[in-house]
Amino acid sequence: MEGIAVYSWQFRKEPGARSLMCIQVCKAAWLLSLLLASQSIEPDSYIFWMNLLMISSQLVIFFWFRFISQVSGFEREGPAWVTAVMGSVVGVSCLIILTNSWHGWFWRFGGMEGGAPKLLYGPTNQPQMLVAELMSLFTLGLFVRWVLRSAGLRRRQAWLMLIGSMI
Repeated sequence: MEGIAVYSWQFRKEPGARSLMCIQVCKAAWLLSLLLASQSIEPDSYIFWMNLLMISSQLVIFFWFRFISQVSGFEREGPAWVTAVMGSVVGVSCLIILTNSWHGWFWRFGGMEGGAPKLLYGPTNQPQMLVAELMSLFTLGLFVRWVLRSAGLRRRQAWLMLIGSMI
């Protein structure tokens, strides 16, 4: 993933290259935090890694939207407020997760279960996950639109990327 990110940086002036690079970096952070959270036995370190996991997963969804909107032409043709709203939603979501230790809106420590920390969902956890799913569905719709509007080699590339993204 990091190799793809470094390779993408060479083409940073091309539409979608920076977003693709950010996706790869966030996916690496996501996987690393998942690994380290699974190895954590102390509640504080477990919560830290789970917070990083949730923030990186939110950012992957946003950068995936940015990538598709840039390569499909939606960013040029569509309303600019869509990107602003999605960015604001992800920003607020990440801010809630970052400040969770003060208010417990996303999750809170629920004790130890089988030697591993257990987290309890807070009041904003499920709504934030629902919003993330809706953003993913919207992005998937843009992806399908891009596949249907492109032709030739570009359409085959779009199909391969769509299938890979769905997996």
